[in-house]
Amino acid sequence: MSSLISLLTLALYILLVYLWYRCHKQWRAKGYGHGLISTAFVVLVFVSLMIGAGFGTGNDALALVPPSIWIAGALGLTRVMPARKRTSRDSRVERVGKRHAGPRRASKALVRAWLTIVTGGVIGLFMLGQLTAPTTSSRETNRILQALPFLLGATMIIAGYWFGVARRMKQAPEKLDTSTPSVLYLRAFAEEQRPFVFGPASALKRYTNQLSAQWSNQKYATLKLTLEDYLEEAITAQLGPFVGLGNPHDKLTPDGATREYAPDHEWQTRFFELARSASCIVVSIGGSVNLEWELKQIKDQGFGQKLCLFTSPIVPGTDTKLLNRFRRTASKRSAQLAADWSQSIDVLRRAGFNCSTGPGPGAAVTFDEQGNGTLITTDATAPDEFIAPVADWFKEGRKSGRCLPVACRTCGARTHVTTSGATGKVECYVCRQKAEHAAKPFVERHSVVISLWGAASLCIAVIIAQAWGVLGTSSGWFVLPLWAAILFLPLVVGGLLASRRGRTGGH
Repeated sequence: MSSLISLLTLALYILLVYLWYRCHKQWRAKGYGHGLISTAFVVLVFVSLMIGAGFGTGNDALALVPPSIWIAGALGLTRVMPARKRTSRDSRVERVGKRHAGPRRASKALVRAWLTIVTGGVIGLFMLGQLTAPTTSSRETNRILQALPFLLGATMIIAGYWFGVARRMKQAPEKLDTSTPSVLYLRAFAEEQRPFVFGPASALKRYTNQLSAQWSNQKYATLKLTLEDYLEEAITAQLGPFVGLGNPHDKLTPDGATREYAPDHEWQTRFFELARSASCIVVSIGGSVNLEWELKQIKDQGFGQKLCLFTSPIVPGTDTKLLNRFRRTASKRSAQLAADWSQSIDVLRRAGFNCSTGPGPGAAVTFDEQGNGTLITTDATAPDEFIAPVADWFKEGRKSGRCLPVACRTCGARTHVTTSGATGKVECYVCRQKAEHAAKPFVERHSVVISLWGAASLCIAVIIAQAWGVLGTSSGWFVLPLWAAILFLPLVVGGLLASRRGRTGGH
């Protein structure tokens, strides 16, 4: 009976994680923000745990109570919460509320930070009170002691995030400085949060201050970052301050480019001033009417040579993850890259620019006086690989990135190399990744196979022990050495065969 309850509990928690994603998506489609949704779901988790603890102990079936309460509460709230006005049906939320200019007040972020601390403190005191209750059993005590570190850690992470937002908002200027060269960021406000890059948290976590990144397991989690999240630090370090006009619907200042919230009757004037003083104009293509107007003005005013367009990169390690292989991530990314580039060409052509065929992933493209596209680099896999060639081009007029078209010596596909690398052995990005993967040790190349073999070898050791009739009170002294022997047997046999082939080759 206890094993059945354990399986049911596991199934409920798996369903909880799935519903967390589905309910979050439906709340977003109704027009609610990430902060409100996450706060509601986290509070619901703690309420469920507290109600489950209030039932007392003595029955294993009570472990089903917290996830059941959360599932019922999340589904109920998702159903009854009304949709906000001016929201779309495809999960692309139009901004609602009042439009206002001027710097955003840091008090809103401070309120959320202190509210997190107070909520975490109250729940923590309640849990400590339960530890001292006369009716508390040892099992309930262990559960509370396990939940307390998670509560304290979650409180510190969430509060620290909101204090960071408040600090950034206090430091933001009321009006951007146009006396020094900067990098102007143009994008469609409705697609401001569109992901530019995704990949393992171990590779991308360093580039963002997102709250979701603080919870991510660096080995297994996948992060999605916007263009400004991914490139802001490198742009600021190598090109200059990264600035842009802010969305007048913003209640809090997003991370990334420094924003100025100009009044509605002044934003076009401020756009011209910022574009004139900018040394580079970075654009993230979207379907906004205002963005298309800005691109036309850039072309008409002779600022086209400042324009720079980026394509999404391939983060190393993304395509080797087993789950991404099942998802066919590589083929879907190629299709999305082609669709994004097609959209970019359409918008830019209407604005008076001419673009060639797609430059591939990880590319930076700029334009000449006539509005014709010029490739600066491609196959970039890190922010510095994007921005270093762009900085060389805009500062010195020198192409230092992968911009010379050649054919891959392995597969014959079209690729690009630097000027210094044109005379060497040229391989495309895919072939280079395959060669690097093949050069890794067997354990790194086939980590999933190793894990499966570890479980299978244990089963084989137990079966052999059962067949020999040695399973008993001291069976571990036989099973564990036998498991180790079976586990490492392929390595021993492989080493012997390799040494034998080496001796044969030597003769």
